[in-house]
Amino acid sequence: MRQAGHQHRRDDELDAQDAEKSRSSRSRGEKLALDGTQEAGDSSRVVLVIVALALVLIAIITYFVAQMPPKP
Repeated sequence: MRQAGHQHRRDDELDAQDAEKSRSSRSRGEKLALDGTQEAGDSSRVVLVIVALALVLIAIITYFVAQMPPKP
């Protein structure tokens, strides 16, 4: 008997959470569309490009700092 009461309470909590999620800034259709466009391969490729560009920038800065004349 007690478990049934807890189950109803849990269902009410889930309903309240679902209602709160539905009030979020993006609609459910927009979230599904965004999930469909972002694949794991695409996101890892973007991260790889960003890391590569950061390393190139660090190398360029290091080169120019090494070329600076010493301070008097």
